[in-house]
Amino acid sequence: MKENYQLSEEKIDLLKHIAKIQSDDLKYHRDFQHKIFVWSSNILLIIIGSLLISKQSQSIIWITYGFLGRLIATFTVFVIVIFSIKWQTRHRIWHEEHREVINKIDNLFHCYEKGYFDPVGEIRIFPERWVNSVKKDRSVIKRLTSINYGSATAILGLLVFAMIWFS
Repeated sequence: MKENYQLSEEKIDLLKHIAKIQSDDLKYHRDFQHKIFVWSSNILLIIIGSLLISKQSQSIIWITYGFLGRLIATFTVFVIVIFSIKWQTRHRIWHEEHREVINKIDNLFHCYEKGYFDPVGEIRIFPERWVNSVKKDRSVIKRLTSINYGSATAILGLLVFAMIWFS
């Protein structure tokens, strides 16, 4: 059974401070994921663009070296894609952990409690669906089959692989 207690001003100020720090860290990890995606997708798009605009009469560098050239090009792209996805996933996990802390603080501030700030008892600050909305499933398959930076990076990588082997 929950006890009805009031937070002291000192605890409220501390929670506000913690929430601010967590919010700043959450933003940092969100921005970092975006930067990683931009960095890796630019590399992959440059490769795709160079393959599309190269003249058919000119030989692409890895074709000159035959199977070994294609294998080296594939390995290079594979390293970029895997490195990018792992880096993005790492920041995504940190992002989710910061969101969990913020969610707990929001609960302490009664942001999800219907009627806490409303004398009529009808208004809730945040939608109920936000309660515990942090995703816990961190499997690679779930990440790559959902819409996010990692899945977009993987799709671009697969496109480059196809262009390397079928061009």
